[in-house]
Parts: sequence; structure tokens; C-alpha cells
Amino acid sequence: MASRTLHLAAAKVISESYDSGDKNRFSLGMLLPDMYVVQKKNRSATHLIKYNDNGEKTIDVAACRELFGDRLTADPLYLGYYLHLVQDLVYHYSLHVVYNWNSSDIENVKRLYNDYRLINRYAIDRYKLENNVLLPENFAGEKLNEMFELDISTLYDELAEDFSSSGEGETFFFTEKMADDFVSQSAKLCLNEIDALMNGKSALDGHKYYWRV
Repeated sequence: MASRTLHLAAAKVISESYDSGDKNRFSLGMLLPDMYVVQKKNRSATHLIKYNDNGEKTIDVAACRELFGDRLTADPLYLGYYLHLVQDLVYHYSLHVVYNWNSSDIENVKRLYNDYRLINRYAIDRYKLENNVLLPENFAGEKLNEMFELDISTLYDELAEDFSSSGEGETFFFTEKMADDFVSQSAKLCLNEIDALMNGKSALDGHKYYWRV
């Protein structure tokens, strides 16, 4: 999955061309799919992961559209949540298919997370990000909490860590250019999808974005 800072960077780029209304709800929605209950390992549920007969997997964005319905165009929180999934779809496809990333090597994964820490600082500076996402007081009553089992108790701590952390050395795999490519490509795709959603359609064919497990 893409890092929180890259999702926030994409949200900011999207907001420069699209007025979501409540920017805090939009940015918060962009972070929520990753606020799953770690102990229950329910990331697949919050990301609507599905598999095909060949053992490849994808994110079922069509199911998310059906689940959210009119909320996608009425509430920036739900639009942000949906666009997070769209961005992760592009991210995983690029990582595994375009760049041939091997996620089965544990050492590779550890070094990738160090890359993320290095890229956090780059993204914060490059896109002038601020740690200002707030949880609404009535968030416990949001419909999203009935749809998915979310754990927002660590959000502020995790964001604080993102905005203060720094990795060691140079990037091993995930470069600054790859981060910029992800932000620009996913923002463009999201803007096209927003236009389609406003007309009751979708411009995204999720079946094109399967990747090998």
C-alpha cells in the first residue's frame, strides 16, 4: 500500500483541481482504509481485496462503488476512502507488474519500509504537507464504522511519526521519482474518476489491475 504521506500528497494535488468541500473529511477519508484492526489482520476487508482463479489479486473498486452509492458524490469522507483504494490499485499494480517488486523476500520488505521513511520527508517538503487532519467528534457514529471495522485510536500518533521520522542512508528501491510518478498518475486517474462519478458512471476498469501475490 502507498504511504500515508503519499496519499495526503495525492489528496492535495486532487484538491487543487477539484473542490471537495470539506477538505478535512476528504483527507481523512484518504487515510481510513489503512486504519484497520492490526490484531485481526482485516486489511483485506478495509481494502476490499479479491482474488481471481489464477491466484492474482486486486482491489474491488466496483464493490466499493456499490457499497457507498450516492455517498461518493455527497460526502467527501466516502469519496476520499474510495479514491484511496483507487490509488492503492495503481500503486500495487505499478510496484508488482511495472517494477517487478518481490514482496516475498522479508529483507526486501524491511528495506522498502526504510525507503518509505526517507520518502516521507521528501513528500512532506515537496508537496508542502501539514499534519492537520482531524477526527470529527462524532466519528464513532459514521456509517463507515458499520461498513468496516476501523481503528482510529492510533491515527494521530502514526501521523506524528510520519511527519517526524527519517530513514537511514539512501533509498533501496522506492525512489523520489517513483513517489512523484505515483502522485501525479494516481491524482490524474482520480480526477478522471471524479468526473465520471458526477455523471453516474465510472472511468475505471478494475479488472486491468490484477497483480501476482
